[in-house]
Amino acid sequence: NIAMPNIILNTAVAHVFAQFADRLENAENFDVELATLLRETFASHERILFNGNGYSQEWREEAARRGLLNLATSPDAFDCFDADKNLALFAEHGIMSEAEVRSRKEILFENYAKTINIEALTMIEMAERELLPGVENYVGKLAEIAVNKRTLGYVPTKVEDRQLVALTAGMERAYDALQALKDADAKAIATVGGARALARAYCDEVVPAMAKLRKEVDALETMTSSEFWPVPTYADLMFRQKGKI
Repeated sequence: NIAMPNIILNTAVAHVFAQFADRLENAENFDVELATLLRETFASHERILFNGNGYSQEWREEAARRGLLNLATSPDAFDCFDADKNLALFAEHGIMSEAEVRSRKEILFENYAKTINIEALTMIEMAERELLPGVENYVGKLAEIAVNKRTLGYVPTKVEDRQLVALTAGMERAYDALQALKDADAKAIATVGGARALARAYCDEVVPAMAKLRKEVDALETMTSSEFWPVPTYADLMFRQKGKI
């Protein structure tokens, strides 16, 4: 929902425009004052301008050098929501009281935890009931082909053997990652200490576990025949689904 980001952005912009208006409306020479205001504003805030990749390691290092916040996760950002300067800003413009800001902060943490929990449980179900069984079926087919070739005695099975080794190893890594995600989610659910502590548990433990499982499953997808992959591949979604939805 973009309502809250818009409220915050509009309030911040309105606050600055009000300051600009007060200064310019009381200026003896509007043009001179405007030029001075623009020059001072740019000089004061030049450090926020960055034309590179804001998601890169380069920006993280540059932000630290400039003394800027680099809030990498939602819970990190939520922690700043009720900073003193923000409370003063919202109160000055009659947007939200301190109690309203703090209650919304609590809701943000709670919604984050619930959302990540739903995503983690969905991921677990997909991996356990669809993706890994699909790879296992492909492994079974490869093994069957390899056995049939060996019965002939003179047909090499190097391709099947290598595929079986790679897929089996990948399945074991994916299975371990799946179990780790289950454990992380169960641990997060049991977290005590309120909505913030719960959100931090999901952010710090569950999200990395989800990323690990995603990495292993993505690797399996590249090695598994699309005939056995139980969900549409990226190629299917991009090029082969026309008229099917």
